[in-house]
Amino acid sequence: MLGLGLGVVHNRAKVTSLVPFRADLDGLYDSVSGLSFIDSIAANNGAFLPRVAEFNGTDDYITLGTEITGKALELYIDIKDYLHIGSTYGIFGGSAAGSYISTASVTTLRIKIGGVTLDYTIPSVVTTPDFTLRVVIRSLVSVTYCKVYFNGVESVSGEQNTSADSIMSITNIGVLPSFSTMTGKVKETYIKNTTTDAYLVYMYPQGSGNYEYDLSASANHGTWAGTGDRYDYDANGSTYSKTNGYSLWQKAASVDIQVPFSLAGAAISLTAGTNIPAGYTKTVDIVGSASTWNMADALVDFDPTDGAAAALDLLDRSNVTRQTAASRASLYYDSGNVYRYHISEMADFSVLDTFFESAYQDRLFAHVKYSAAEIIELLEVLSYATAKTGADLTSVKSYCNIP
Repeated sequence: MLGLGLGVVHNRAKVTSLVPFRADLDGLYDSVSGLSFIDSIAANNGAFLPRVAEFNGTDDYITLGTEITGKALELYIDIKDYLHIGSTYGIFGGSAAGSYISTASVTTLRIKIGGVTLDYTIPSVVTTPDFTLRVVIRSLVSVTYCKVYFNGVESVSGEQNTSADSIMSITNIGVLPSFSTMTGKVKETYIKNTTTDAYLVYMYPQGSGNYEYDLSASANHGTWAGTGDRYDYDANGSTYSKTNGYSLWQKAASVDIQVPFSLAGAAISLTAGTNIPAGYTKTVDIVGSASTWNMADALVDFDPTDGAAAALDLLDRSNVTRQTAASRASLYYDSGNVYRYHISEMADFSVLDTFFESAYQDRLFAHVKYSAAEIIELLEVLSYATAKTGADLTSVKSYCNIP
């Protein structure tokens, strides 16, 4: 897998604010709005697909460093893959069978609090590709009450109670104590104390390394179990790392790990071999960006609407006339989505230019920003109708900060 540490050894300033040879551009992607990559030339807007955690449904789950227990909790999860909502799997699980949240059937969400079972009707709204579940538990006069919300709407089952002063305990995300694991992608999850409104754990899971990081003040980091790839890229993924920033951790000959900044906006303190894999070193803290992409792990889809506009022909990785076998040999090549590139492929010109046959080289460029040896920001993508050579090529490379 390509890492995001691209090995660039130059740090050049932007030469001019004027895009060179603008009249020859087929596309100029020069701003970011949410997950959209705005093309100011032909309005063929692209899209970013951020990295999200993916549970394989067999043995993948996350174990929290410290079990969370309480009678006044709010549990939330944003699931990106609606196809598996109807199957039976665990969503949150306690250390014992007395506490969990699971899908019991296509139409039933089952919650156990201290050994008492409560069933809630799952509405048809879960067939949308961006599905959120929120469970609110409260205790009053020795009775524990529970409400469930699907995509922000309360379940028709209403508020139910355990008729006992029951305590919820959560140790795992994505599994029951009986190891029925979740299938699907997760964008965001948290657990908070509803009395103090303090987060007990807050994660934007990315499936990086062996750990998932708690962005709350609790520092209740999670550890992955299982054998799955643990990640995918999704059009409904989170912009958190892009907007708020992250720390880049690197190890020679290994995939880079991006650790999101905390909810307080600070880099998270980690120890290699304890809560990040051994041998990794933090190389740079990368701040968030509102209008550009700060190299937060993602794919770039230049044809998210499947319109296949003529101006995008150069970007079609399946086209054997324009692009080389190296493009299709990439880990990130998807024959069903041939206009997608990983952010690291797009930003590194020494990689990107090898994807094109000689007659089509020197037409696609990424304008980037550096911090020492690291590319830390994708500012623009320039797609030209004709190849740039000689002094023209030098001018474009200088503008784009390409060594």
